[in-house]
Amino acid sequence: MSHQRPFAWLLAPLCVLVMTACVGDIEKPGGSSTSGPGGGTGTSGASLRAFGPPQARLLSAAEYRNTVRDLLGLEATPGLTHADLGSGYDTGAGGKLDENLFSALLDEAERLSIEYIATRIETDYPCFDPSNVTDACITDIIEHLGRRAYRRPLAPEQRSSLLALFQRIVTETSDRGLAAQSLVPRLLASARFLHRTEIGAANKQGSNSTLDQFERASLISYALTGSMPDEALFQDAEAGLLEGERIRTHVQRLLNTDAGRARFVQILQQWLRLSDLDAMVAEPEAFPKLSGAPLALGLRNEFSAYVSDVIFDGPGTLRALLTANHTFVNQHTAPLYGATESGDAMVRLSLDASQRKGVLGLASVMAVHASVGETSKDRPVIRGLLIKNQLLCEEVGLPSGIDTATAAANVATESADFEALTTREQFETMMNQGQECKNCHQQFMPYGFLMGNFDALGQFQTKKGDLPINTAVADIAIGERTDSYAGLTDFVDELAQSDVVSACFTRNLVAYAVGSATGKHVDAMTVALAKSFGGSGGDIQQLLADLLSNPDLYVKRWDP
Repeated sequence: MSHQRPFAWLLAPLCVLVMTACVGDIEKPGGSSTSGPGGGTGTSGASLRAFGPPQARLLSAAEYRNTVRDLLGLEATPGLTHADLGSGYDTGAGGKLDENLFSALLDEAERLSIEYIATRIETDYPCFDPSNVTDACITDIIEHLGRRAYRRPLAPEQRSSLLALFQRIVTETSDRGLAAQSLVPRLLASARFLHRTEIGAANKQGSNSTLDQFERASLISYALTGSMPDEALFQDAEAGLLEGERIRTHVQRLLNTDAGRARFVQILQQWLRLSDLDAMVAEPEAFPKLSGAPLALGLRNEFSAYVSDVIFDGPGTLRALLTANHTFVNQHTAPLYGATESGDAMVRLSLDASQRKGVLGLASVMAVHASVGETSKDRPVIRGLLIKNQLLCEEVGLPSGIDTATAAANVATESADFEALTTREQFETMMNQGQECKNCHQQFMPYGFLMGNFDALGQFQTKKGDLPINTAVADIAIGERTDSYAGLTDFVDELAQSDVVSACFTRNLVAYAVGSATGKHVDAMTVALAKSFGGSGGDIQQLLADLLSNPDLYVKRWDP
């Protein structure tokens, strides 16, 4: 069957629907519309409560691929890369479906349709006979495939519309196979497929709405697996059971699937700003410090194996994540730790706790937060900002009116032995050009100096040439506590015990789940969950269960 669009004009109303859904106002259930950019507040007893705005989240490229795989059993093109990162994660609620993206997704939907009809549909729907496509079989496909694509049972008018599309193309073309092929693009290009809504139905007062069971199922599933709800979630949604303990049961079940483990690794990868692990694997030539693709893959696999082991097979706590004294290596990454291994499989390796420990001591993490090309450049700026922004939730604004590139170049030119200095000495020289520079860099640079023993591949080093590397810092803060540290290992012990770090981690998971980094609802939920997270000993799986079973997550505030 040739790739053609004889029915493209039938998709025009669909395009309007999709574009309206992503850029227009969301209609308030039972009343007027509001764009509602912020969450309001309410009270329940003595507790402050705040609810986020209603929203329709565009599936990110990763979510789209996962959903297509689970819906059709096919692989979407890797060329799709769209995502809204406004929350710090690829689940942001600000994604826009512009004309170019919609066109690309429509092309992808048509390609997937051709492949599905040719390779999969007869397995999924034995009634389908390419030489005799019956109305009864098409009705069955519409009912079941539509339910899964829209992530809820079809309304009667949706069912009728899809069947009318099929019948109209049969009338226009006399080609029942082409008519059947038209259904998959119609589903995959629908706003109901491309967006996951969090709107709900208004309560009696009309100011708040509560997400329905199918919206809850999608929120839970995409948070935990990055994909559509499975049949167990569907069935509980249809039975109206997605409340409290039932949600917690699904959280534990889904977290411990292969998809759940993989998605949680991705969450922590985004938390620690490690997107370059994927970039290294995809384009190792763009990172001259790498010996090749096998080393890049080994680094990415190290992070995945470590997180999976600590969270799912080990203690499962934030403290363990920050302080565990082991990693996983293969023949390509073992030399970074002064060890030898054979083969590509990842094997457990104990670490010298006097040199490194925990997730911040992994070669994979240090290699990302370092120079792209020069092995000796450890980049204390980005390492310091990693601690400041991601573990302490403290923001450092961009310098105002300062040409940092020129300032750095001037220092390098004026210092005859600049290249012979250690990285710390170079940056301290640049910091001291003026009080404004010093005031800015002192906010985060000392955190980076603590990690100066790790080069741009994460190898432990004590000298640069003949110069000793100094990692000691004095009077740096973790929240309101100020102390001095000799290096990374005693610093991470302090991080692991800090309520500030625990609350910051909680806030990151809240931002991931709700699709927003700011707002009263983010603040309120963080406060509520951080207390129980600390009380659980920092149990990360329990934190996710507490978050996704929190009833406030499923309430939306319509009043601005």
